[in-house]
Amino acid sequence: MDHPPSPKKVLIETWGCQMNVADSEQMLGLLKRAHYEPTDRAEDADLVLLNTCHIREKAKHKVMSRLGRLGKIREGTNPKMQVVVAGCVAQAEGKNLLAQSAVIDGVVGPGRIDEIVEIVKNKNRQVAIGFKGEGHGQKAPALKQDALVAPTLSGKTEVSRFVNISQGCDNFCTFCVVPFTRGREISLPPEKVALE
Repeated sequence: MDHPPSPKKVLIETWGCQMNVADSEQMLGLLKRAHYEPTDRAEDADLVLLNTCHIREKAKHKVMSRLGRLGKIREGTNPKMQVVVAGCVAQAEGKNLLAQSAVIDGVVGPGRIDEIVEIVKNKNRQVAIGFKGEGHGQKAPALKQDALVAPTLSGKTEVSRFVNISQGCDNFCTFCVVPFTRGREISLPPEKVALE
């Protein structure tokens, strides 16, 4: 009789806005289907996922500092740990992150989080940034029920959940990186939101 694989452990650190929190919840749901369960210690994690914010000053410096600490953990007590950088810093910096840190095993932008499981499985320092689809360069994300009902980062299954009704922005304000890191504005039609 086949036994299900033992779950691996994932630590997701989320920095920034509510969109990042929603993205982290979705990635946790996808990883849960791939037999990961949450942990709060990098020392125990098979995967550390840094879901980053690019809005704050010195955002990249914060990421690089955290990568340095994770590198020490991997060299010391947890050599099997994978590290993936996701979120807006990942989108803005892309391959440059890989060039600047050997600790990183993958880079995933907000427009490609549905590829998180493949990136973790491939283990080949893959970069998935940019936005899928046509028109303005992207399409509305598919809502995934399995991701929405999976345990939250706190480990609880809740009745309410984040639903991304719209994301991105078409207003290229001088001071703002959102159109570059989250893409052009897209919205889910009301009937699709109601169905989900």
